[in-house]
Amino acid sequence: MHIVDQQRTPFSLDRDCLSRLDTMVQKHAVNETIIIAFANANHLEYVFNWLAYIDLLQITNYLVGAMDSTTANALARVGAQHFTMFDDTPSAATGLLAVWLENPQLYFANYLDADVLASTDSVAPTRDDGGLENPDVIGRYDLNVGLMLLRHRKNVTQLVDKWQQILLQPGMPLWDQAEFNGLIKAGMFENDVSWWDHTDRWERQYRPLLPAPSNRRLVRGFNDSVSVGVLPLTLFPNGHVYFTQKLHEKAEIKPYAVHATYAEGMLKRHRLREAQLWLSDDADYYTPGGLLMLDLGQLDVPADWEQLPSKDRVQFHMKNMAMQLDQFWYAAGVAVALSRVLILPRFMCYCDELWHLSLEVSPHWLCRYPGAVKQTLPFHCSADSVLNYPRLDDLPSQHGTAVHYRESTLMESPKLPQSFKADVIRVHVSSEHVKEHAADKLDEPEDVAATSFDHQLVAPVLPWKVSEEKVRSGLADYGSHHVLHLTGTVKKPSKF
Repeated sequence: MHIVDQQRTPFSLDRDCLSRLDTMVQKHAVNETIIIAFANANHLEYVFNWLAYIDLLQITNYLVGAMDSTTANALARVGAQHFTMFDDTPSAATGLLAVWLENPQLYFANYLDADVLASTDSVAPTRDDGGLENPDVIGRYDLNVGLMLLRHRKNVTQLVDKWQQILLQPGMPLWDQAEFNGLIKAGMFENDVSWWDHTDRWERQYRPLLPAPSNRRLVRGFNDSVSVGVLPLTLFPNGHVYFTQKLHEKAEIKPYAVHATYAEGMLKRHRLREAQLWLSDDADYYTPGGLLMLDLGQLDVPADWEQLPSKDRVQFHMKNMAMQLDQFWYAAGVAVALSRVLILPRFMCYCDELWHLSLEVSPHWLCRYPGAVKQTLPFHCSADSVLNYPRLDDLPSQHGTAVHYRESTLMESPKLPQSFKADVIRVHVSSEHVKEHAADKLDEPEDVAATSFDHQLVAPVLPWKVSEEKVRSGLADYGSHHVLHLTGTVKKPSKF
């Protein structure tokens, strides 16, 4: 029986539980393949999002391991195929942090000679032909055990048994990925590098000691006992490749699965929402009452941008981001004054959010994440690259007035009612002194921001220096409209 593992945790099942699990596996397996996922109550939303895509793809050969009673009961209520694996003790497992856009079993069938196929934390594809990545990638980056295929063979069983044995040792930290990679890489490369080697790991070349006989970019691992392949980044992208670099858009490729790595906690959900890969929100989420959106003005890009070193690029990035944030907080103030939900803007980043690595480790990466050779700068970056956005509306007593928000792509969502898209009032923000209720007819083409929305009415000018009272009185006549759209570029600090 071949197993596709989606998220993971070390656990030990008693004999009766194993017997029941074996019966369920035999019942639900298709072509001797079963998809196993694990979940706990901390990530129930991710479970239901994953199950929604499983249902869309009409995949039936799956099981979800419920790691607590709350999860087991929730899965039972919706009729999801699951098994219990808990004894009412706290669990350290993470949620299901991937989305399946196509059935990956179709791809796995091309590599029946592979014992293990796994996704990678690498940020740069080594091939563009749809085949496996070059195996030397395993030397520079971890295989990510959040999505992998394990074929039911004696050698793979020995690998998994050894892995579990290590993880169940008393006092062992629960980061199973590190231990898996330590095992699988044993004897894999002829030039394995010790931990004290400080050469640039993103450029270091690894030479597989024992390529698999099939010569299909498989390599022998676990001391020459299993054949291992790296799933292609274009078809099984991680969070950096998909959300930050957007290589699937450049290559016009639909991935099999997207793994929401390179983001922490709630930020994973936000990135999936931005990418419109989140199906767990109910109808109320898309009818929030009044909305407020804004266009962000940018500084002029230096004429010598392509020649600038990393340090100077970072300085420009920070200066431009400060201006964008000033506009954002202005809009947040307007949203609070009008009791509207703020649609987060599309920030423009001139450096990767981990730009410090290009200074500390490899300056020649020029503000990119080291190793991301295909990363294009500048790019529209996720709000979580800029803001600690969960605190916008979390614990107002500690963080201040709540700013309720939605993702930047909300207006493009097919779930947003057409009544919202067709009822947009444009409000022109101006640094010039204007009278209250001054009409802004926006006759000149250059004054009108490009938009794809169906219908927009004309609204007044809103001063850049304004109070909450002035906002409420100046826009009182437009309170019944679904969306207010702030436009206009003001390159000076706000005094809201």
